[in-house]
Amino acid sequence: MHDQDGALFASLRSIGLFSNRLLLWGIGAEILFAAALVGLPPLQRVFGTVPPPAEYLALLVLFPVIVWGTDEAWRLHRRRRNLRDRDATATDHRHRRRRATSAGAV
Repeated sequence: MHDQDGALFASLRSIGLFSNRLLLWGIGAEILFAAALVGLPPLQRVFGTVPPPAEYLALLVLFPVIVWGTDEAWRLHRRRRNLRDRDATATDHRHRRRRATSAGAV
């Protein structure tokens, strides 16, 4: 679990939306390819596609926001849990030292 701490704390908010240009090019190419499949008549005939209704396209805009928001909420949950676990471990170590010190003093 500790090897993922870097990924855990590197949220999109902290590293920036446009920090990975290669990923952005890949996303752009994928969107263009999907648009070509459903929008260009020659490709529509080959792949048997039709353009979706406009209201469906409007809904597509929401999905990246939903996925990003869910991911950020999960990362926040994990950060809080890691901090709570670290605090509990530190408290446990302090109690052990006190017991060892008091037992040695007797």
